[in-house]
Amino acid sequence: MLVPLNDRVIVKRSEAETQTKSGLILPSSSQEKPNKGEVIATASEHVSKGDIVFFSSYSGSTVNYEENEYLILKSDELLGKISQ
Repeated sequence: MLVPLNDRVIVKRSEAETQTKSGLILPSSSQEKPNKGEVIATASEHVSKGDIVFFSSYSGSTVNYEENEYLILKSDELLGKISQ
């Protein structure tokens, strides 16, 4: 089990958009890194497990754990949240 320490948050990044709103298919080289994801675990009092959070595209550290990719962020790197 992956557990965050010191006011950090573990986030599973949302999937990249593969199609524009008008229906154009985007090649993988044109897809932007998603800047939102779901909180998987938290050591912060500001967010809860299951919250959808927004963050800068290049913030945090990416880790691979049990064949999944997660992002570990400091709670002050979070820009906002949608409570579930």
